[in-house]
Amino acid sequence: MSHELLDLASFQHPNNAPIDWKAVKSSGIAGVIIKITEGTNYVNPWIDRTKNPLGADDIADAQAAGLLVNGYHFFHPGTDKIAQADYYLANGGNRVPGAWLDAEVTDGANWSQIATDLQGCHDYLWTQKSKPTGLYDNVTWTNNLGDEQWNWDIWLADPSNEAPQDARVNWQYGTTTVPGIQGQVDRDRWVADNAKFQQYFGAPPTPTPSPAPPANPTQGYYMVASDGGVFAFGGAVFHGSMGGKPLDKPIVSMTTTPDGGGYWLVASDGGIFAFGNAPFFGSMGGRPLDKPIVGMQVTSTGKGYWLLASDGGIFAFGDAQYEGSLPSVGVSVTNIVGMTT
Repeated sequence: MSHELLDLASFQHPNNAPIDWKAVKSSGIAGVIIKITEGTNYVNPWIDRTKNPLGADDIADAQAAGLLVNGYHFFHPGTDKIAQADYYLANGGNRVPGAWLDAEVTDGANWSQIATDLQGCHDYLWTQKSKPTGLYDNVTWTNNLGDEQWNWDIWLADPSNEAPQDARVNWQYGTTTVPGIQGQVDRDRWVADNAKFQQYFGAPPTPTPSPAPPANPTQGYYMVASDGGVFAFGGAVFHGSMGGKPLDKPIVSMTTTPDGGGYWLVASDGGIFAFGNAPFFGSMGGRPLDKPIVGMQVTSTGKGYWLLASDGGIFAFGDAQYEGSLPSVGVSVTNIVGMTT
């Protein structure tokens, strides 16, 4: 059963900005995974009130808002694996039910050594410290480590696919804005069962209320520029944009969630950028296209969308059903510009 999660670190406090955890909870988020330590010389300054400039404690404050909390350790191969595990536990890891080992840097070690170090840290935490422990990595690391063969809980970062098989427990599917947090934050979807969720978070997920639609959502509208800039008018609420950020291809369309609490931008290469409460269900970014994408349409549930190409090709994601396309019926055109349901 899927549950919406966030993973975050001190980067989610730009210019010491606080997080409104109640707003995060109200947006439909079930839990958060917070960076606690890195190597043996870094502790997240936002998990200790006595050292934080605002007296904040992300672990305690998130829990007080009703969110379930787990933690992760940014792993450094070549640094003593047991020392890293103990450092995590001693500096906040003992306050959360589980542990995730974030594998992103090699530090000059070869893949065999990295696998050995990760295995040693994992086994020490789980078997000797009774701390449920999983591995966070991406497709490149999965391929190099061969971790799909390990009997591990895998949290996979793969924004280009829909619920990839290698994400056996948790799937980091994209980056969006979320009410209560300034700037972008990574979004995750729990894909294992509730028993596994309780093992890592200490409690089963609780139902969260749907976010309230903005006031007078029909009395407003958006405009989007090809550089990803978003402009909101009237009752339309600004949730973020790609303005000023690098894009492989220009933005060609946008559409809102049914409740008006978020929106998607789509680029001509099929890349999708989700903001507000708009979930990421997949994209055509990085995949071959016969013709560029020119538009998109969301399903009535808000749990899927279609992408439209200029040749009438259709690409369906989430609960959007593929019903056919112009190329599939032998119609050859290149001037399609829009669709509706």
